[in-house]
Amino acid sequence: QSRGIWAVKVAPSDANILYAATTEGTYKSTDAGETWSQIHDVIMNTTIAVNALDPNILVAGYGNFGSTGHGIYNSNDGGTTWTQNTDSNIPTDFNGKIEFAFSDNPAFANILYASIGNGFGFSDGASWLLRSDDFGASFTLESEEDYSLWQGWFAHDVAMSSGNPNFIMVIGIEI
Repeated sequence: QSRGIWAVKVAPSDANILYAATTEGTYKSTDAGETWSQIHDVIMNTTIAVNALDPNILVAGYGNFGSTGHGIYNSNDGGTTWTQNTDSNIPTDFNGKIEFAFSDNPAFANILYASIGNGFGFSDGASWLLRSDDFGASFTLESEEDYSLWQGWFAHDVAMSSGNPNFIMVIGIEI
């Protein structure tokens, strides 16, 4: 059984609330990690974003190795209910992972970047960089430069300055 944890995020506004992105789905703790409950069972959650102002507003990125249910999901109630985001700027046919960048600075609480990769061989690489100004409700396509190349399943990431949401770093296989 190959299982793993891709990311753990602490709610910026409440250190007792934690979310974990795992190969089995999404988990939540409300007691600083003492106990955990699965709150979403779509497999291959590779990233999760928690809004800096409201720990109930979540965005999760699912998919890797062509897993079923891949895409971006939103929850506005702490993970009780989830909706798959159907924004036309989110690619629907990708086999790699998703990574998020967001700030714990309340001044930029609604800005979120998503790096989406594709590629398992030298002929199928692709990368998408998306930006959201409403914390994942909608996205604009910032770039389609292929920085993940043939390793969209692993070798890419995005980071955002907590003081300047227009200063971002995107890395891929060449780094």
